[in-house]
Amino acid sequence: MTEPAANPYAVSEAAASQAEHPANNPIPYSGFWRRAVAFVLDYLLAVFVTNLLSRAVWPRGAPNRTAAWILFGASMIVLCLYLAVLESSDFQATFGKRILRLKVADLRGEPLGFGRALGRMAARVASILTLGVGFGMAAFTDRRQALHDKIAGTVVVRREETASDIEHAGPAPHITTPVRALMVAASLLPVLAVLAVRWLTDLGRSEIRSEVIDGLAAAAPFQEAVEAARAQGKSFDSMSNDSLSLAADEQFSDYVESIRIWKGALEINFGPDSNEYLRGGHVVLVPALTHDSHVVWICGHAAPGRGVKATIDDYQKYTNIHEMWLPPECSYQHSGALEPAQSADP
Repeated sequence: MTEPAANPYAVSEAAASQAEHPANNPIPYSGFWRRAVAFVLDYLLAVFVTNLLSRAVWPRGAPNRTAAWILFGASMIVLCLYLAVLESSDFQATFGKRILRLKVADLRGEPLGFGRALGRMAARVASILTLGVGFGMAAFTDRRQALHDKIAGTVVVRREETASDIEHAGPAPHITTPVRALMVAASLLPVLAVLAVRWLTDLGRSEIRSEVIDGLAAAAPFQEAVEAARAQGKSFDSMSNDSLSLAADEQFSDYVESIRIWKGALEINFGPDSNEYLRGGHVVLVPALTHDSHVVWICGHAAPGRGVKATIDDYQKYTNIHEMWLPPECSYQHSGALEPAQSADP
């Protein structure tokens, strides 16, 4: 029996295999830039929510360092849950990744459980500690995995990819060294962005603190009046605007609306032209006595310092402006007292 003649028009085995497993998108992994844009979107959302939460709870900012740390801790918990819950959900993606049509899967292409998603979030610390280089690894590793993906055993892929496509996918194409270096450099942008935000924040704080310093300067004549009255034998309890013949409500500066004297202490009230974080708030200057009855002043939240006795107990609670907007001499970190006021006259 003779062998049948080969059909010259028959489909080759390679073509038939390709037809059974079409390779429309043979490499399912997300590109570096799509991941970067998704990260930026999630970062902006996190900043917005944290800022909203902070303003809702403390319109003038956290009242002390403990409250600020509580807010930071709460924000981190919310961020961890946001990433872990969404990446282990049916969507397998945060909002940023969903917008870019990406999802997170394990190495077999299956959805993540909550535990692995939470572990992936924790592994981001390793990518952060490398100053962003761990994120840049997503530009050139075989499966386009960042360092935290390597640790957690996950990949970021296009939304339409199936588990089978992901599991059987080969390595991603090789990227030339210059392009790889460019992408690693781009991974440093989040770090630079954080530094830029910090710089702008410090700049804003400096401008607000300058308004507080202006208010402290405006109070100098009041300090002198209190010190003069004390030198004449008057008690601090008897000192007020009326007893010292000082008007309380005048335009003392561009930012100060009034300065009130009670028991010798000065309440500097900031008016409508001051920054929104100062507006309606006040800083208190409290007179204090040294061991030789020398008058010094304690500003805001500052501690009295050794050998100094404040004339008002629990005076720190009367300053309702957040410490971050106060100059160092008025903050909790300052331990000591200000010297008597120097005359504002030249």
